[in-house]
Amino acid sequence: MKTLNQIFTNWLNIQKKIECEVEQLKKQGVTESFEKHLKEKFGADYPNFWADKILPQVANQIKQAGNFARVDVIGPCGIGSIVFFECFTNEEDTQHAKELVVTPNLSEDSESALYVVDCTQDKQEFAKGTIGALNGMNHPRTPINPEITGEQWLTLLS
Repeated sequence: MKTLNQIFTNWLNIQKKIECEVEQLKKQGVTESFEKHLKEKFGADYPNFWADKILPQVANQIKQAGNFARVDVIGPCGIGSIVFFECFTNEEDTQHAKELVVTPNLSEDSESALYVVDCTQDKQEFAKGTIGALNGMNHPRTPINPEITGEQWLTLLS
């Protein structure tokens, strides 16, 4: 099973290749139709939207480790790109048994690609009703260990 860091590094490497290809096209004077070329060159790796490439792998690890019937990924939502992993013990359940709330930090120099959002605390940095407060920016974030994998994800569920 891949660690979060391995999943993120793979995504980042593909992203860099796509960006290099776009730069090459620009140097060649191409100003339009990048999409068709990039889809042909990179196939399933394009587009390389982080939520489509990273989150399903994390959800799968949580599902397997917790023996959940399903893990739904909700989001990214709002300006903080908050993501909810909702874990269900039965396929037909409508109320999740466990949940993990995360937000991305996708820069190369970040401590981790994902941060846990603690929705039980309110730092009150943004006044009630402001865009920051409405988008969950008052909740503290803690970097997830980049070497996390498998059953370690279960320790983050609430």
